[in-house]
Amino acid sequence: RTLRRGHITKEGNRLLRWILVEAAQKAGQHDPHLSRVYSKLKSRMGANKAKVAIARKMLCYAYIMLTENSEYHTLSVNSAGKKVKQRTRSACAPALC
Repeated sequence: RTLRRGHITKEGNRLLRWILVEAAQKAGQHDPHLSRVYSKLKSRMGANKAKVAIARKMLCYAYIMLTENSEYHTLSVNSAGKKVKQRTRSACAPALC
């Protein structure tokens, strides 16, 4: 369950936002799950907003990993492109979303 509270704003630390977007660009190139999500979002909302959305998703993953003391695992995908087993939570903690 994902809780949404509006569109992504430019409030907050500009440097942190820039670092997260840069990390999202690289992660989108190397992580198959984030790459697929980015492609879907890019076609729907444009490249720049999709990058920020992936950065936010990565921040949610980082929050979950820190609070649950767990490691990041990508989604396992079979040859047909369907999820086989989800090894991370996909929703951000309600306090952040």
